[in-house]
Amino acid sequence: MKTRLFKNQIKSIILFCVIGNLSYVNSQTLITDNCNNQYNTKILKDQVWMIENLKVGKFRNGDSIKEAKNETEWINAGKKSQPVWCHYKFNSENENVYGKLYNWHAVNDSRGLAPLDWKIPTIEDWKKLTSKYTYVDLKTEDLIYQGTQGKNASGFNMIAGGGIDQSGNSTYKNKVGIYWSSTTKDIDNAWFMYADEYNIAYYSGPKESGFSIRCIREKGLQGWTGNLESEQKAINARLGIDSIVDIRNNQVYPAMDFGGKVWMTKNLNVKKFRNGDVIPECKTKEEWIKAAENGQPAWCYYNNDKLNGDKYGLIYNWYAVNDERGLSPLGSHIPSRQDIEDLELAISIKDSINNIRYNMKLRQAVYSIKMRSAWNYISGTEYCNSGFELMAGGCRSIDGGFNRLGEESFLWTSEDELKRTAWYQNVKSISNYTYSENKGMGMYVRCLKD
Repeated sequence: MKTRLFKNQIKSIILFCVIGNLSYVNSQTLITDNCNNQYNTKILKDQVWMIENLKVGKFRNGDSIKEAKNETEWINAGKKSQPVWCHYKFNSENENVYGKLYNWHAVNDSRGLAPLDWKIPTIEDWKKLTSKYTYVDLKTEDLIYQGTQGKNASGFNMIAGGGIDQSGNSTYKNKVGIYWSSTTKDIDNAWFMYADEYNIAYYSGPKESGFSIRCIREKGLQGWTGNLESEQKAINARLGIDSIVDIRNNQVYPAMDFGGKVWMTKNLNVKKFRNGDVIPECKTKEEWIKAAENGQPAWCYYNNDKLNGDKYGLIYNWYAVNDERGLSPLGSHIPSRQDIEDLELAISIKDSINNIRYNMKLRQAVYSIKMRSAWNYISGTEYCNSGFELMAGGCRSIDGGFNRLGEESFLWTSEDELKRTAWYQNVKSISNYTYSENKGMGMYVRCLKD
């Protein structure tokens, strides 16, 4: 007989409420899931927690997780023990604040629900966290639980997202926070953490129920030290030469060897320097111009559209590229002019005496460096085969305007020319050049391994 959520038949209750030590490490960074959702994280004592509710709609291997859009779809998925997610009351407007609700079959799926190197917490992980903080200190200040406002002294930002039972009934939003653990109780039930007005408790309930998810840092890589550089080294050592991993946002960049140098095959997409300092986003023309005039680092999306950022990466001025706090992921660097020259030779864009050859072989080589789907026009797309996946992401001019999307690629180098200019690589439809331009221009960044 299955237990029924939100009813008195709930089995195996362990009630827990203890005043914890409120000191914590004030360290925070971003992680990204494979749907490009970004989450703030925080080190709480010796644990590292996601401090926002999960929103991912795919497993780690890329397979989509079924969305239940009504009660019938939710019930049917549960009957078949299929992984499924939904929004509270099946209303997508609830996702931005509360995230998605998942059944336990999604939690337990072998394809992986949590971002890379993260996991769904066990019930013991939850007990460890809540032994250090009271329920009031875990709650966000923005939400009130039945008249009791959270203090959020921990920075955990616990949200009262409610839940959905196995019959598709949504209840308790803004009253109760309910979070799955990865710990099963028996064939029908699994453990979850439950926070109401008075207590934090641990219950077991039907695996067909839908609750929120927080993730915790996986401890398989020599543990989490809170030090971005040591953590980066551990990940790079594990993954090897075919990727560059940025622990600042948990971004894994595919990488390939070109002439003995290992390059990212995607544009950089990070909003913090290596030491954790935030890089300012400049949306308006006035903000962009002012940053250049003051010699200050800045980034933006092309046309200030996040969808462009998801596809092409972020645009940076050269002051961000050259900042001593470090823009590139640990273990990599921004390319020099020589690195660009070596790349071009490796892909045969230039000949051995560094002269551009305007012939079919050159055209084929220039085509080979590109990503088919990121250019408005490519003749001879059968040549897009080098693996470098160059994208025509356009640029941002010094006056704050956006130009050349789908037509040209602009990649910064690490070298300046004069006080106000720096070198970059420009690839057009059938040609490739290295130029110098004002440091206030906005271009993309590719990194290569040290």
